[in-house]
Amino acid sequence: MSKVVEVSTNDGSQIYRGKFFQFISDSEIKTNDMRRFAATAESVHYALKKLPLNLVHPPRFDLDRDTHSIYIYADIATYDKAVGVKHSAGYYSKFHRSVYLRKDLFITATKPNYKLLVHELTHLNMHGIIRYSNAWFSEGNAEYMASSFFNNSSYNFSTMTANIRKRALSFLPPNEKKTKKKDESILLPNLKALITLDDPHWIKHNNKLAPENRYRPYLAALITVHYFYHIAPNGREKINRYISDLTSGNKKLRATAQQRLFQDINLSELETKLTTYWKKKGLRISFP
Repeated sequence: MSKVVEVSTNDGSQIYRGKFFQFISDSEIKTNDMRRFAATAESVHYALKKLPLNLVHPPRFDLDRDTHSIYIYADIATYDKAVGVKHSAGYYSKFHRSVYLRKDLFITATKPNYKLLVHELTHLNMHGIIRYSNAWFSEGNAEYMASSFFNNSSYNFSTMTANIRKRALSFLPPNEKKTKKKDESILLPNLKALITLDDPHWIKHNNKLAPENRYRPYLAALITVHYFYHIAPNGREKINRYISDLTSGNKKLRATAQQRLFQDINLSELETKLTTYWKKKGLRISFP
């Protein structure tokens, strides 16, 4: 567990300071729960560093800050008011450079949703990249990390196809899991449209979907990221060039970075490749 120090406040909130974060809660949290939570939050940075990719670009600290902030809300109403994003359980604000979470899912739950915590902390650690990338790259990497996570702040990148399949199937509605036939597939969004979405349009698109379908864009983004990391020839080198373009400070390079990343890829053919690949791995997907 991580070392966490509680700091008293005058406004009724509780502040817990760890190595990289200050955790600001509107209600008291047990010390052991806070330490366990902090250990998982801190693990994301180190796990991202293990990958042969230049993914770690956290926000710069202000002059009066040496930790990033994670806000924890005791009830849904308070969380929704603070975040302002419908249907979310956790949220990373690029503007505020902070993570917002619901206590009932991450602290008091019998099985805290640490995979979602890893998802949101991946956004924070990739801040300097996702400021300029489209949403698929941000969400795909966040889901890649969440898929690799298992108990005790550990990660397994050697079994990613099995990890992704398990995570994808976990989001199917219970009735669909029971009745799913072998020839049925998970319908994913069209890649040509998906990769053009920025953050506001991603959120707007997802809010229009039925609750049981809201993971499907995330799965499409995840398997696209996985394609570059594990399937595409020189895929990781292409991604590192893409990241270099996005973080270069050159507006022209940033504006054309995604075009260069996909310039040799026919997206309709890629959808066919992904459908075939994942069918062999036990995950049936299809595209419209």
